[in-house]
Amino acid sequence: MPLTAIEIISPQLRVGFWEISESWEELMLSGTWTEAEKKKLMQRRSPVKKAQFLAARLVITAMTGGSQRVGYREDGSPYLEDQVFFISISHTATKVAVALRTDGPVGVDIQQMPRPALLKAKSFYLSEAEQAGLRNPDDLTALHLYWSAKEALYKYAGNRQVDLRNDCRLQPFEPGPQGTLTGTIRVNGEEEQVELVYRLWASWVFVVTC
Repeated sequence: MPLTAIEIISPQLRVGFWEISESWEELMLSGTWTEAEKKKLMQRRSPVKKAQFLAARLVITAMTGGSQRVGYREDGSPYLEDQVFFISISHTATKVAVALRTDGPVGVDIQQMPRPALLKAKSFYLSEAEQAGLRNPDDLTALHLYWSAKEALYKYAGNRQVDLRNDCRLQPFEPGPQGTLTGTIRVNGEEEQVELVYRLWASWVFVVTC
């Protein structure tokens, strides 16, 4: 299946989605690739990882109207080599999400639901205050939103030293099919408030900083 949607979050921010139903070999036939991209592709042993790698780049091409090339910083975060957009990429199972923003860093996360392991691991990514603020400590939907929002904040920060539990915080919220969240990210002792947008589908959750 090709590109499924491009959602305009704001004049500065858009997100593209791809539902992967093709093999990586089929995706290879859908674009043109540099030798560097082919080398990076073949470094991925899993056919699933290869398909995700190619689908993300096809989304970028569709969103920008051109053949934009992705580079990687030392911390592993992606950037577009022409530097017109800030970029964040997320993929899970058969979905890929790519966020492009013109006016500053961006973080995106997409996850498949349900993941029962989030119940047992919540002390890893939720502060004591966030755990106490849960109306239902076993609300897996809320936990999915917390996890994905903190992953998006982590990518937004672009700093591997950021701790999900202590440096990424969310104000209390009531989950709905879609909505906004308010988070705080702390990097090197400095705090910044960040707004996020989320969508809940039947078996997926998507969050992006805005």
